[in-house]
Amino acid sequence: MFRLLLINLAIAGIYVGLFAAQANAMSESLFWASLVFLPHGWRIVSFFLFRFTGLPGLFVGHLATCLIFFGNPAEIGLYVVTSLQGTLILPAFYLLLKAMGKDLLATRPEYPVVPWTSFALLAAAATLLNGVCVALATSAFKGAAINWQQVGQYLVGDFTGAVLFIGGLVLFFRWQRGRQPSSA
Repeated sequence: MFRLLLINLAIAGIYVGLFAAQANAMSESLFWASLVFLPHGWRIVSFFLFRFTGLPGLFVGHLATCLIFFGNPAEIGLYVVTSLQGTLILPAFYLLLKAMGKDLLATRPEYPVVPWTSFALLAAAATLLNGVCVALATSAFKGAAINWQQVGQYLVGDFTGAVLFIGGLVLFFRWQRGRQPSSA
């Protein structure tokens, strides 16, 4: 139980930290839909690493960023809805595919790792679904038409954030593996 709490606190802290770093590096008027949204990459990686046990941490991290960085009490309902959808959209897509017989996080018998193509499909689906769902939630909450420009900005930001975050981790682990002494 204590380990699970620590994992979720770390997930939430990393999410908030990535958002804070990004907010400080970019103009305040642009960071909400920037060209690179690293927390989305962390959403994908943390689901990959911790599966369903990390979802509470993702939700808390997402909601905390809304409250800390946007902090409009009139929009608390929107913050909760977008935090829930940002947390649950990837696991729901994964479960849907798994119910149809395609477990994207299963390893292959010939090579005991998850195929990169599965990881890429999860990232692409999470990116597309997140952008559309945030726009739908925002339009419903504000009683306005869907802002398709916002959807496009989320798609670009989430996609590049996921590619850079995941790509950076892959490069880091390959670099670490290259530093290990050869067993031959």
